[in-house]
Amino acid sequence: MTSTAHDPAQWQQPPVHQIRSWQDAEINAATWMRHWGFPDAMVTNGGADGGIDVRSSRALAQVKYLAAAVGRPDLQRLGGVGAGEPGKHLFFFSGSDYTATALEYANATGIALFNYRLDGSMEPASAAARHVMRVPPPPQHLAFTTPARAATPAQVAAQVREPADWKERWKAGGWYLGVPILSAGVFAAVPFWHAHSRLKRPELRSMAVAYSIAGVAIMGVFGITPKDAQGDPVGLLGGVLQTIAVVAAMVVILTACIKLASIRREIFQRPGWESPAADPQADQVRQARARRSQARSLWAKDPAAARELGIGRPDFGRGYDDGGLVDLNTAPAGVIASVCAIDPVLANAIVAARTRQGGVFYAVDEVLFNIALSPSVEGEIRERAVL
Repeated sequence: MTSTAHDPAQWQQPPVHQIRSWQDAEINAATWMRHWGFPDAMVTNGGADGGIDVRSSRALAQVKYLAAAVGRPDLQRLGGVGAGEPGKHLFFFSGSDYTATALEYANATGIALFNYRLDGSMEPASAAARHVMRVPPPPQHLAFTTPARAATPAQVAAQVREPADWKERWKAGGWYLGVPILSAGVFAAVPFWHAHSRLKRPELRSMAVAYSIAGVAIMGVFGITPKDAQGDPVGLLGGVLQTIAVVAAMVVILTACIKLASIRREIFQRPGWESPAADPQADQVRQARARRSQARSLWAKDPAAARELGIGRPDFGRGYDDGGLVDLNTAPAGVIASVCAIDPVLANAIVAARTRQGGVFYAVDEVLFNIALSPSVEGEIRERAVL
């Protein structure tokens, strides 16, 4: 090997190759691979090569010249080819972004994902790609962004994620506005006292005192209002006092919410007081699991549609992102190994056990009964398998 991915020269960019077509994209990818220490990397020029666009004695690469984001099925197809040529590095080059499930799969299997721009420059999109390019991981607050590309809506959502449900919003400071509204202004002082305890500002203490007095006054007016047995105001005095109490409560709620809106942002964006920041990798895992759950539901309700979409068979190339499922009754060993990220020997053992069973498993437990697997591999198969 004449050079490696760790050479100092790797910090330098190879000659720029403008991207005007898919052929340019493939040539550019081969140029970069030679620069990274794969001197025999060459464009395959099509043919029956399993979708491989650039080939080296030590690496395989696929290149996409599309505007759509690359999904997990594309990477699984590359992984399936790679399973037949063990030991080779797997590279994927795209002029667009990658879906969350694609990133999860790449990080689990070690596929190096790259983004290229029209000027031929290259950026890493996965941990393996950063290793190849000798680029350190981005700071967490810059995750999923690159200096030369505008962030997509999905990337922005990964950086600044709004709380997912009302419980999360409540914990993230939503209670600052909820308490005055739900208490009809009576406890509007509570968030002001909380803010004062955090920021120690005299004006917040003054507001807290004022709203405490207002809350007591509202309760007092409601308390002295003459009422009948059903709780309705009695007579002219009762009507007037109730009106005063209602108007006072509305004024307190409105003014308190206006003031608390900005105070809430300040409190819950201060270091140490904000809600825990979203973890992009954890979000990817959750999204992939959600996709698998949806695909499994479709598999159970409409098996014909599921098979037509290629659920559990990424090698069919139907384009449906099932989050990473594999049909253990029909998938070849290479696909099982790729999807479940297990040793090809184990995948071949699963296929052999399937043949002994007459070509059909009726439950995942049958697979696990026939083959001795480690707990981690067993868990991965349970997570990915459909039958």
